[in-house]
Amino acid sequence: MSDLYRKINEECGVRLPEPDEQDWARCAGDYRRIEDYIRFYRVHRDDLNRLERDEVAMMIVSGVDEYMEHGADEALTEALWAKTREILLRDRYDLMNTIGHFACYGDPLDECFPITAKIRSLWLTGMQIRPYRQADFDTVRRWFRNARTHALWCANRFPYPLEQAGFDAVLREHAAQTGDRPYVAENETGLPFGFFCFSLNPETNEGMLKFVAVDSNMRGWGIGTEMLRLAVRKAFAETDADAVQLMVFSDNIAARKCYQKSGFTERSVTPDAFRFGDEAWGRVNMVIRRSDFEMKE
Repeated sequence: MSDLYRKINEECGVRLPEPDEQDWARCAGDYRRIEDYIRFYRVHRDDLNRLERDEVAMMIVSGVDEYMEHGADEALTEALWAKTREILLRDRYDLMNTIGHFACYGDPLDECFPITAKIRSLWLTGMQIRPYRQADFDTVRRWFRNARTHALWCANRFPYPLEQAGFDAVLREHAAQTGDRPYVAENETGLPFGFFCFSLNPETNEGMLKFVAVDSNMRGWGIGTEMLRLAVRKAFAETDADAVQLMVFSDNIAARKCYQKSGFTERSVTPDAFRFGDEAWGRVNMVIRRSDFEMKE
């Protein structure tokens, strides 16, 4: 769309931006006209570029947030949120600025926006585990933005940077050697935002989770915790495993906290198990037992 501001001014009564105005989308809208903004987005979506979609989405989400702040009727708020949620899920990669702003990365929920809990819950609703498909690779590879993040994830067992041929070759190798099966987590978007492999060791009767990863844009939203809960539930439901274990580097603090929150406990530590440049990382073995998981469920 060549002139977003003029068009939305004509159709929705939104004032034009002031010269050099930085937060027009947050300030210009009227929260009582969210329905108009939602209608505008739906009608013009295909004509909007990525930045324009984000501007209109910011107005919509700001409006719902203001409704919540003003204590608006709960039924009306939920109805508006349902329409907003549909937009955010459909175009999530275009709308990451809006989603990230209201998701309030790294901050406690009570210090964030009224709508933050709803934003963070987007990816948990309807989450399911399904087998990895080769078509998922283009999404998964985006999650590892530098060599250190990549090494923390896979101990360089996959070549860096990730390329599909090398990735699939390693998956086949692990499948042949240990019976690893790759999975992704997704919701109704149909796009993966989590990945892991699982195998069962018949000698110890323990399951093993490997290569656990979550979309880097969505860390801190509880996605990893929910994915692990579903993965462990699947493991215990489909096998007779007494426990499920995983390995994590000691320097991967965020991952260790996620695993602990999911019910895993530390069983052993191997110091200086892996070197990355001048760094030496310990390897931590963590485990969750069937009895403990079933009690928590």
